Amino acid sequence: MIRRTKSRKPTDQTTKNAYIDRMVQSFNIDLDPATSQVAPNWSIYKVPTRLRRANPDAYTPHIVTIGPLHHGKPTLSAMEEQKRQYMTALFARTGKHKSDTLRCCTKTIFDLEREARNCYSGGVNQDEYHLAEILLVDGCFIIELFIRFYVRRFIRTKLQDRILPLFHRSTQSAWFANDPIFRSEWLLSIVQRDLALLENQIPFFVLQTLFDTVLGHWRSSLPYDFLAGLAFDFFEPAIHSRRMVCRAEEPLHRKHLLNLLLNFYLPSSPKQGPHRGNRTSGVAFLHNATKLKEVGIRFQKAASDNLFDISYDDGVLEMPQLCVREWTESLFRNLMAFEHCRPGNHQYIASYIFLMDRLIDSKQDVELLENERIIINELGGGEYIINFFKNMCKQVVVKEFYFADLCQDVEAAYQSMWRRNWQDIKRQHFDTPLKIITWVVGSVAIGLTIIQTVYGALQYYQAK
Repeated sequence: MIRRTKSRKPTDQTTKNAYIDRMVQSFNIDLDPATSQVAPNWSIYKVPTRLRRANPDAYTPHIVTIGPLHHGKPTLSAMEEQKRQYMTALFARTGKHKSDTLRCCTKTIFDLEREARNCYSGGVNQDEYHLAEILLVDGCFIIELFIRFYVRRFIRTKLQDRILPLFHRSTQSAWFANDPIFRSEWLLSIVQRDLALLENQIPFFVLQTLFDTVLGHWRSSLPYDFLAGLAFDFFEPAIHSRRMVCRAEEPLHRKHLLNLLLNFYLPSSPKQGPHRGNRTSGVAFLHNATKLKEVGIRFQKAASDNLFDISYDDGVLEMPQLCVREWTESLFRNLMAFEHCRPGNHQYIASYIFLMDRLIDSKQDVELLENERIIINELGGGEYIINFFKNMCKQVVVKEFYFADLCQDVEAAYQSMWRRNWQDIKRQHFDTPLKIITWVVGSVAIGLTIIQTVYGALQYYQAK
């Protein structure tokens, strides 16, 4: 039996046009070129799920939120009043009326709001007013925090006469005594950690513009690139170096504070290809530190502070010192996440982590590197360091291994030394038939002794 389909009643043109209008309106697209958004310029990303899954806490702020992505969380609201107090203190440094400075900064931020919004991958939930408020309060908080840290640490240095007028506008002793952040080194360390999270950032151009707006009249008396220097000073306890060099990128290319820290860690010549020939992928094989030492390769602490200044020459592997502190893992995880998200970026930090994971397999490897002062462990024993690197390698894929050539050179030296050592052993113990027979007889005797001992022990326990 043939089933007849019911014919659809033709839709008249008026109804069809209504459907089209309804669909266009549902997309809510602004078709006016004058009001369309600029091309995306993402630099602040949400951490990918597979990276976050390995250690969610490493990417989550503990005390202070910066920017819109974590703003408004009830568990992190305690610092909001403190941030506003910092903003007021910053305005007091200008010597002008605070309301005038506030109005000037507010206008500046509203002019930057659209450009700043465009830096966040995945969009921002806050409207124009609330995003501008977040950028203003958080930006002023960061600048005042950097200044206070600088005052506490360097006010008695030789730069005192040059920069001291900047700090006369506020009573330093009063806010030091009443500031909860600086009354506790533990709390200050957590704030440093939170400001280095990928999702806890505001664009650097917002910080620089606010700095110029509030303190611009002091610029002629300040050292060059003073804001970047303040940031490096603030994070110095984490990066464990006084190599305060802003050489990696020009100011316009600094995306945010985490990007500034990544610039610090970059190799001396980051734009040069990391591999010889056409080898561009995969993590090269490398024996662990103990095995390398067994064949005669020595480890030595390098004079450089740059983690990428690792070199091998004539049986000596030189490596800069790494200090593992309370939030080193969080910092490295966020640096790797930023490398992962930023298009076209090399995997420098991930390459370093994978190299260390290749060198460290056991507590003996950790002890070897600690004895040479290549690793400074402030947190726990050798097992912690082993897990430190192995856990950070989880869910991370390295497509361009920066140290591939280094590993190839070290492994070639290892194989050469191993063969040479084996030849020496053969010359010393197996060069004549008598020595070979003696070695075989001795091995058999030792084996029989072990078997006899084990058999005797079993008989003893059975008799009991």
